[in-house]
Amino acid sequence: MNIVVLDEMTLSERQLEELRKMGNVIRYADNPGNDQEILERAVNADILIVGFTNISDEILCSLKKTRMIALWSTGYNQLNLEAARRNDIAVTNVRGYARNAVAELTIGLMLSVLRKITVACNDVKTSKALNWDRFSGSELTGKTLGIVGTGVIGKRVAEIATGFNMNILGYDPYPDHEFSSKTGLEYVGYDELLCKSDIVTLHLPLLKSTKNILDKSKLDQMKPNSVVINAARAGIVNQDDLCEVLANKSIGGAGLDDIILNTPSGKELMKMDNVVITPHIGFNTSEALISKMDLCIENIRSFIENNPINVLN
Repeated sequence: MNIVVLDEMTLSERQLEELRKMGNVIRYADNPGNDQEILERAVNADILIVGFTNISDEILCSLKKTRMIALWSTGYNQLNLEAARRNDIAVTNVRGYARNAVAELTIGLMLSVLRKITVACNDVKTSKALNWDRFSGSELTGKTLGIVGTGVIGKRVAEIATGFNMNILGYDPYPDHEFSSKTGLEYVGYDELLCKSDIVTLHLPLLKSTKNILDKSKLDQMKPNSVVINAARAGIVNQDDLCEVLANKSIGGAGLDDIILNTPSGKELMKMDNVVITPHIGFNTSEALISKMDLCIENIRSFIENNPINVLN
């Protein structure tokens, strides 16, 4: 059985040895440059481990030998699940591995925007002076936090936020009332959450149903000094609309762990002092990366043993 690691990902010797116990491992340490290179690497794979490489429907049709694609991610917009199903390829993902990592970064983004940490740090380094009077901020304590999406990450954000004595609202099509009763989170409608929250944080997968879920019509419902936090995929927020309301000072700021850089709005966002941007590092802690590959390996082991878990299609 050929297990092909298609692209660049973190893989320890221990984890590599676990994979070798299950089959012949072919590992590529860099990312394929085009579809032809993807096909050349993947064509003989029984099991294909994929990080962030996009797999087209045409490539899926060409993978006659492949029975499983094990995604090294929670998100699954790298490929068409239905196309994989039509070609009898099971697709799995890794869930919950970065709950602490992403939740902690989310809180960090909130603090950085409200306390102006990034611009204050840059000011000290450039001015060589302690200009404390330039950076009056705001506290998390007593603020209303609106969490859109209360999966494992959204719930962890809520748990941490209780330590700041925040009032917590949640929106989710599938509310967890047991969790709500334990933490004090109050489930409300999406529009109500936007109207009442001082900070809105988004924790959703990027799907057709969630793309641009925060657009101009929704941003216009938010409080004048409110803050948007997005530690999920950039496409969940309409970036052009967000840039417009920030430029017009209709909201107070944003903390973004992913943006579309090479667009006019991306370039404008990078100029704004009230916007903190990180390069999609929410998942990127040593602890989370170990867990990520361990879960991926467990998905493969379970599939081989005819007891598949975390199957998306």
